[in-house]
Amino acid sequence: MKVFISMPMNGKTIEEILARREEITEDLRRRFPNDTINVIDSIYHGEKTDPVWCLGYSITTMNDADLVVFDKGWRKARGCKIEYDVCAYYGFRFLEL
Repeated sequence: MKVFISMPMNGKTIEEILARREEITEDLRRRFPNDTINVIDSIYHGEKTDPVWCLGYSITTMNDADLVVFDKGWRKARGCKIEYDVCAYYGFRFLEL
């Protein structure tokens, strides 16, 4: 199962973000023991830092997901709320943690 993780990232180091993504992945493996969990790398690693461009990049990668997971605190993060709206409007399967 291809999984897109939507999570608040503002003020976090890349190490903190990656550690939390690993925790979420382990949680998903317990919830869906019969599925192979493949987390989509939605973190842009290039030189662009414009927030709108990065949000567009993440939404583009979300298109390949079988499941979108919203981590705790997502309702307070602008990008996560937009990703949620995309899920709702386009009928993506999602899970809120």
